[in-house]
Amino acid sequence: MRRQFTLGAAAAVLAAGGLVPGAAQAGEVAPPSADVIRMSKVYLLNGVPTVTGIYSCTGPTSHLWVSAKQGRGDLSQEGSGALARAWWQRTYDNRLDCDGQSHTFTARLKPTGDTGKLIPRGKGGRRAWVQFCLATDESDAGFDSIMRWRGVRRA
Repeated sequence: MRRQFTLGAAAAVLAAGGLVPGAAQAGEVAPPSADVIRMSKVYLLNGVPTVTGIYSCTGPTSHLWVSAKQGRGDLSQEGSGALARAWWQRTYDNRLDCDGQSHTFTARLKPTGDTGKLIPRGKGGRRAWVQFCLATDESDAGFDSIMRWRGVRRA
């Protein structure tokens, strides 16, 4: 217990003194960054698809786009939304905390046009192609995403 306290106190002193590599100095603005750490399965809450992600970012603006597509064919390709039987998505602008800390955000998706419902697995449903994309600026440093097939489950 004493060793943990000593190490923690030493880390706090170093951070306060600006001796930790990569720490912004007083008055400095951290460069834009985005990191999507983890993304959940798609959970249906009263039929509405939700996806939760854990992210960290720095920068003056933020843009989050979350999408879930289900159907036949390769829905992982750009422009494949037209092939999807069901496509739900949502964009959130300037609603994220971009303070360099990890945060959890749950996106409630909306239907894209005249689309079907996402079907949960085990009921004839398939997985959905899910994208959780975060941008803080127009550079590569301010963009990150997780895009993969995820199960669809009732909550």
